[in-house]
Amino acid sequence: MNHIKYFFAAIAVLLAFTGCSDDPIVVVQKTNVVINLLDPSDAVTITEFKDVKITLTELNTQEKTEQEVTGKTITLELNQGSYEISVGGKVMYNSDNVSEEGTVAGFVSELNFISEEQTEDIQLSLKSFSNDFIIEEIFFTGTLTPQGATYYGDQYFKLYNNTEETLYADGLILAQSKFLTVDKQDYTPNVMGEAFTTVAMTQIPGTGTDYPVEPGKSIVIALDGIDHIENNTNSVDLSGADFEIFDENSGDVDNPSVTNMVNFYDKVVPHSRGFNSYVIARLPEGVNQSSYLADYKYDYEWLFVFGNFQLPQNESDYKIPNEWVIDAVNMSVESEFQWIVTDPSLDSGYTYCGKVDRDETRYGKSVRRRVLQDINGVRLLQDTNNSAVDFIPEASLSLK
Repeated sequence: MNHIKYFFAAIAVLLAFTGCSDDPIVVVQKTNVVINLLDPSDAVTITEFKDVKITLTELNTQEKTEQEVTGKTITLELNQGSYEISVGGKVMYNSDNVSEEGTVAGFVSELNFISEEQTEDIQLSLKSFSNDFIIEEIFFTGTLTPQGATYYGDQYFKLYNNTEETLYADGLILAQSKFLTVDKQDYTPNVMGEAFTTVAMTQIPGTGTDYPVEPGKSIVIALDGIDHIENNTNSVDLSGADFEIFDENSGDVDNPSVTNMVNFYDKVVPHSRGFNSYVIARLPEGVNQSSYLADYKYDYEWLFVFGNFQLPQNESDYKIPNEWVIDAVNMSVESEFQWIVTDPSLDSGYTYCGKVDRDETRYGKSVRRRVLQDINGVRLLQDTNNSAVDFIPEASLSLK
């Protein structure tokens, strides 16, 4: 009951008894609210609100207040309390001196109105739906047991349908980066502008229409699709995951009730400190596992340097053309970050769990994509191809 303290701070109940009645008189405190709607960016200026509505939901009572938006400043009177605020609708805006029509969205999960007068800003974003799945959450840190021991295997990925239509997860590839965001090297030839270099790839099975996902719904890919709480009370139950990454050669336990991913190339195992980055991709028509492994090898050189010691390196991995990538997330550690390992067109920033290397506070936390709008349980997630702003670092687990 996180909102209870705000509820009592916001609603003062005064019991006044008169000589002719034993009924209490309830007086509800009010807040005069001013909300400023901020333009999506310096390059995008809203000129007209055509069909925009703001909805404020009091989190304790679930009472809704709705109002039509006609300008960038909204004034209203509210009962004091804790509110979820959602703004959405059609606007006219100027961008590069060109007038266009678009849809904006704004969302604040909780604002507390407890003063007589209060002014708040809400950032608007131009609403644009993805054409495919996006990465919603990555849990890579693992957990600690009650005795303080590290526990892995409960890591997972969540993919989200951020479009307006049903998508099929069949054939989606989840790939882990070969290069580390904490170790910048001069790889030759440098193909980052055209491809993502991967060390492991796993694929969702299916023939094309076996795994439909409705708009606003997620799928979970577990490293091990079991109830980890049975082994560690601080962990999560992944026995209901949609897919699991099973490798019979690595000592995995196979849960027959969870569909196994296809081991496309090696095994995806998240780095527990977040040094790797990830992409999801789709193979184009005419490319399958065997043809990919035959045609998309990446041979490169680099120089290992340690003090005065130098050793030339020759390596071979695989590359995924950037045009196949439908979403990318770079991760790192704040104190150790050196570079992103995708082309900036795929992702221009990074997210993290842990501000320093081996941060003991990172366990049991994930990176989760921010919510732009939530209407009747259907969320629109933020997707600007910049993980530094699209993701909440060190977030609580959505599955716990």
